[in-house]
Amino acid sequence: IIPRLQLYLTNDNNDIRLIFTRTFARVFLALPALAQSFTPAYHSFLGRFTDTRVPIRIEMLKFAKDALLASPLSDSLWAILSPTLVNKLIDSDESVRRAAVGVVVDIALTVPRR
Repeated sequence: IIPRLQLYLTNDNNDIRLIFTRTFARVFLALPALAQSFTPAYHSFLGRFTDTRVPIRIEMLKFAKDALLASPLSDSLWAILSPTLVNKLIDSDESVRRAAVGVVVDIALTVPRR
């Protein structure tokens, strides 16, 4: 079912994309091993970091924060999400930049030094 639902991550309707971005975030947070089992869907989901809509990019920042706080010792997760967080610090939208700063600060205050 995940490969079929993946199509909704790139749907033209912004509200549908946001709903499915949130849904995939919950799925991959609850069952991180699914990222390896459904690599194309996971990569499509991660592609939402560069979505045209600000609320979706902010939702992805929430996912990054929750994922990194849930698995602070996962080198592979850090390798994937760290560059993305850095890029969001210079996002074209101020609210995305603010959200990115908040995520970085929350992680820095919570996760042991890396």
